[in-house]
Amino acid sequence: MSRSAASRPGQAADHVAFGLDWLGSLTAIVVGTILGSAAVGAMAVMAPKAGTTSTVISSAFFGIRGRYVGSFITQVIDLGYFAMVLWISAPPLVQAGHLVFGLPAGRTALTIVLLALAVIVLGLGIFGHASVVASEKFTSYGNAVCLALLVLCCIGHLHGAPDPKAYPLVLKTWWPSWMLAVTVMVANAISYAPYAGDYGRYIPTRTPGPALFWWPFGGMVVGCLLGLMCGTFIGLSVSNPNEVVGEMYGYLPALLVLPVALVGLIGNVSNGGMVVYNGMLDLQAILWRLSRIQVGFIFSAIGITIGYIGLIAFNLTASIVALCSIVTVLVTPWILIIVIGYFRHGRRFRAADLQAAAGSTGTRTGSASRPSSRGWLGSRSDCCSRTPRFSSARWRHWRRASI
Repeated sequence: MSRSAASRPGQAADHVAFGLDWLGSLTAIVVGTILGSAAVGAMAVMAPKAGTTSTVISSAFFGIRGRYVGSFITQVIDLGYFAMVLWISAPPLVQAGHLVFGLPAGRTALTIVLLALAVIVLGLGIFGHASVVASEKFTSYGNAVCLALLVLCCIGHLHGAPDPKAYPLVLKTWWPSWMLAVTVMVANAISYAPYAGDYGRYIPTRTPGPALFWWPFGGMVVGCLLGLMCGTFIGLSVSNPNEVVGEMYGYLPALLVLPVALVGLIGNVSNGGMVVYNGMLDLQAILWRLSRIQVGFIFSAIGITIGYIGLIAFNLTASIVALCSIVTVLVTPWILIIVIGYFRHGRRFRAADLQAAAGSTGTRTGSASRPSSRGWLGSRSDCCSRTPRFSSARWRHWRRASI
């Protein structure tokens, strides 16, 4: 399920707050999700052939130093979403504690919960790939059940569109407002594309290319659509789609408030763990002399600082849409350069050169690829050619070396 839907339906109601009715929201979700998911599928196709992460794959087109473009992009995404996980997890948990147990709900409580969540998320990320995958499997089922309960409890309050006086079209007219909603939906799905290699590298090289594309694409589409449509349903059922949590909990029976809040929390922690794991992989490629735990603490310290400033000090949670726009602007040209370069050079990699680039031990060209870098800011390839596929044994060797 998607970052902005499965475990936080309130954030999936952003397009309702843009003033769109149910049809406009639905079409924006479908179009944006399909476009963003196509990028995920395209990046997943390369991973088994290269046996390494997407950031290292990018060195085939950007050069050894140019691959830091990808590292920069992923760090922006990871730190932004890590902070966002804290922003969207702490307030619902504090509100649930206040409703059920009468606990305080002020700044102090938010700060304590934020720090506790950060420690839990950091622990999950440090445990690594297997822990992240296991937690995602569990939370996907739990989130599906909770979303179904929320939809059932909100069904009696559903409206076809938000109040036009309170929530007019955010950009005055329908098409620009709809395009903004599509942009947010694209960013939700495409933000996973730079990490397709982190998990796709474990897939056997004999897997057919169409399967490598369609399974990630289909998984992203189905997961995003289910979660985001439920979020739209809930957003159209509350009076304030910008702040759905309190009213949404009010529709639930008292006995379900805490379980739903906890399952949503677990879902956010799982997503946060994946963000930390991905961020540590890319940050460790830069700070390669440090251990994963040391890199994890550095990453988390920066993320907690951003989270505290955004949630406690300045309450910048409304800037999530801005983060989505930044993600789209940074990621889209980077992905296009890699995908176009991959097909231009016969869909083959010199995987040994890629691994040499990852360790900075040398390839034919050690500098950044200026055409690709200029293309990303506004290709030639160092490690790509029409060479035969390498053997499964060599791939397993390179895969182990890159874990």
